[in-house]
Amino acid sequence: MIMSENPLPRPLLGLFTPKNGVLGALLGRFTPKNGVSGALLHGFTPKLRVLAPILNVAVLAICLTACSGQARIDKEDLAAREAARQYADSAAWQTIDRAECRIRYPSDWTLQPESENAVFYLYAPAESDGDRFRENVSLVVEVLPNGKYDADSYVEEAIKLLQVQVTKNERVEWAGHVGRRLVYTQRPALDIVTTNELYVWVINGKAYLLAFSREEGNDGEQAVTGQRILQTFELK
Repeated sequence: MIMSENPLPRPLLGLFTPKNGVLGALLGRFTPKNGVSGALLHGFTPKLRVLAPILNVAVLAICLTACSGQARIDKEDLAAREAARQYADSAAWQTIDRAECRIRYPSDWTLQPESENAVFYLYAPAESDGDRFRENVSLVVEVLPNGKYDADSYVEEAIKLLQVQVTKNERVEWAGHVGRRLVYTQRPALDIVTTNELYVWVINGKAYLLAFSREEGNDGEQAVTGQRILQTFELK
């Protein structure tokens, strides 16, 4: 089983800022060395990671043109978030409560201790002995320099660099905060393709990267629970 973090929500800005002509050390977290990428946080070591092919012309066009326009405020999204919070209350889910945000999760999910820029990583329990990938929800916060980036420009730079296969890129509004929502796929290891949903907000000079990652095609109980956990997230 792969118990790996979603690679995209790590602090990204170090990748965009050259130091002495060389991209920052964070690039090593996305680029394999001798076929194996660097060790993940919390002591988990990934299998071989292979980045998805370079974005094709159609996908690139989607990514670049989607950076304009009004933020989507979907009544169905609002209803889903309210339903998720009600479910969390009825199921007595635990709460991660920080100064700037809050999220709920069931007790059988594994919470990794806060470290570096990671506010939390939540991992699903295995659904079976043959479960190859543990669904996970994560939040990373990065301090941005000099107010240079907003959510649109931050995501645009990430797409250019990371070359993941983006299927959706849209502006969204969550609790009054306008940000971006990406849906993308990639192949971390062993021919496993993951589907990833990433929300990015830039608030008061900080980038908030909230992500949910699951094996593509897996619509089982843990995938449903992971999506519900994501929907309980609140920005204060």
